[in-house]
Amino acid sequence: MSKAEESFQQSIKDAENLLRHFDELNTNPPRPELEVLKRAGLVMAIKKLHNPASQKTLQLFRDYAGVDLTDSWHWNGCDLSGVKERLDAYMKLRGDVVHRSLRISPDAPLVHPVKKDDLKKAVAFLKNLVAATEKATPA
Repeated sequence: MSKAEESFQQSIKDAENLLRHFDELNTNPPRPELEVLKRAGLVMAIKKLHNPASQKTLQLFRDYAGVDLTDSWHWNGCDLSGVKERLDAYMKLRGDVVHRSLRISPDAPLVHPVKKDDLKKAVAFLKNLVAATEKATPA
């Protein structure tokens, strides 16, 4: 395991722990102030690069590691195009969450930008992305 992957494995635990805390504290209906845990989880899952959109990430690896990841970013039926699209969508969502705070309303509940399922999928996606990247980079 490279130092980069080791660092990622430690960082992603923060997001997984926040999701676990959300589950433990959640009631039906969910208390609005708990939504911060999901938003924080999404931010924590990708905290090392603040805006690693697909093109930026691919270019960083080309420029600084001399590695072209375009042939490696695929798994379980998800091709390069799909990987880039999902990464860019998660980065957009992350940006939305980081730059806007959610107001808690005592009236009608607001739609929250990060659903629990979204965070679970983002964590799984990032783990797959790191594993695919790790396979492509020299030790």
